[in-house]
Amino acid sequence: MKLLFYVPYYRPGGVERVIISLVMEFATNIEQVVLVASPSILNRLQGQIPSNCKVIYQPLTLVNYSYKNKLLGIVNKLNALAKRVKFDFLNSCKQNYYQNLVFEQIINKYNITHCLYAIANKTVPPAIKVPLFTISHDLFWHFSPLTYDQEYINKYDESLLKWLNKADGIITVSEKTKNDIVKLFPQFQEKIKIIANAGFIPSNKKSNIIINKHSDEIIFLFPSSFGIYKDHLTLVKAGVILAKEKKHNFKIVFIGKETDQILSSNINLSQQNSTKEYQNYIKELEIIYQNNKEIIDQHFLGLGYCSDEELEGWYQKSSCVIFPSRYEGFGLAISEAIVRGIPVIASDLNVFKEQVDLYQCSERVSFFGTQNAVELAQRIKNFIEKPIDILEEDKIINYQNRWNWEKVAQKYVELMDSII
Repeated sequence: MKLLFYVPYYRPGGVERVIISLVMEFATNIEQVVLVASPSILNRLQGQIPSNCKVIYQPLTLVNYSYKNKLLGIVNKLNALAKRVKFDFLNSCKQNYYQNLVFEQIINKYNITHCLYAIANKTVPPAIKVPLFTISHDLFWHFSPLTYDQEYINKYDESLLKWLNKADGIITVSEKTKNDIVKLFPQFQEKIKIIANAGFIPSNKKSNIIINKHSDEIIFLFPSSFGIYKDHLTLVKAGVILAKEKKHNFKIVFIGKETDQILSSNINLSQQNSTKEYQNYIKELEIIYQNNKEIIDQHFLGLGYCSDEELEGWYQKSSCVIFPSRYEGFGLAISEAIVRGIPVIASDLNVFKEQVDLYQCSERVSFFGTQNAVELAQRIKNFIEKPIDILEEDKIINYQNRWNWEKVAQKYVELMDSII
């Protein structure tokens, strides 16, 4: 198999880790991986993926000159003319034509046999002559607890429907995500296949980052970028409830994009700020901070985006990972904690319970009711008073062997290989 693996746009965090893990394992399972993206995305990924002669980094540009390139030039001129008279219907046609031409040339240059999109939200499937697949990570625009404009929802739905009609297979990262798609488009149930993600483990697990910590301080880690449905708010409420008892020495650490801004009295965040829920959510966070500034400064730490090495350092220092989300397509931090031997406290989402079943680790995960700050505070208190130990390496390996990226990649290859 020679795979064209396309990354249409970039998402730091969970999707990024999925891409890196798949590329690394594909390189050991198939003949060649041609990773296609913009130059900036390729530079970032190339800096994180170990060097391998089977991985080719190909910018999304034309790779040879032909009469079709001349035709594209004519389309560009017509489109520029159309824009002058505010009649730009040709723009989407031009973009689709360009994409198809680039893909055709890359497929011919490398003798590509299969194509996989890393993410396909709001994209148009290419017109190509090799089997086409995409990964569906979630359907947040329908099933997260946020209110989006109907026009916004329609754009995502239209793209998803095009993929369901055109692709040879849609790969979802959880049963939850498959069920969500089937609710909207039940006629495509057979085309959707589930291949769950696995916990991402860097090639060098040991971090050189030194993190200062009081010897008796228990660290709870929430590794996720800000998002209303990630529900940092409930975790802040729970931490404040527990801190007011003045009996426990603990710190709750937020890592991820914009988490360095959510613990303040003047919050201005970029994500989901167009939703109806944003203002109320931010206002509640600000009020909690204003009323509990001393507690929050003592018991909380918001670090913002961190490098993989810094994140690994915090995993090593943490006693427990907390994941309070109200909605997830998968929730990679649960699996990442399990394969590091770190116990977990999580909201009782079905998608989190899928991971517990996958790793057979019910004794390592404690659930609480979604958005229930009082119950979460009690779970944290229970952990402080009777902690679950971090596992030793010889026991961690049992979880790592149950489900890992090698097995994930093999499932992808088997599925794609079934279509020729």
